[in-house]
Amino acid sequence: MAAGISTFISIFRPEIIVLGGGIAESGDFLLEPLNRQVYNCTFGASEVGVPKIVKARLGNDAGIIGAALLERNANLFNS
Repeated sequence: MAAGISTFISIFRPEIIVLGGGIAESGDFLLEPLNRQVYNCTFGASEVGVPKIVKARLGNDAGIIGAALLERNANLFNS
């Protein structure tokens, strides 16, 4: 996981990485070592830094809430 996130960071240079879904439920048990490992794997991390990896506020409900909002917005524009 750290290698994949590191590659994503090297290509896109995001300001923050937000993990949602079931994996986010692991909390600090996963996030603390993952942040360290991503720093170690990311090219140029000491020069440009790496974004912090955090848990999504909506946790496992993020997908269903996003789908509901997408449907609601689609109905607003199609009426």
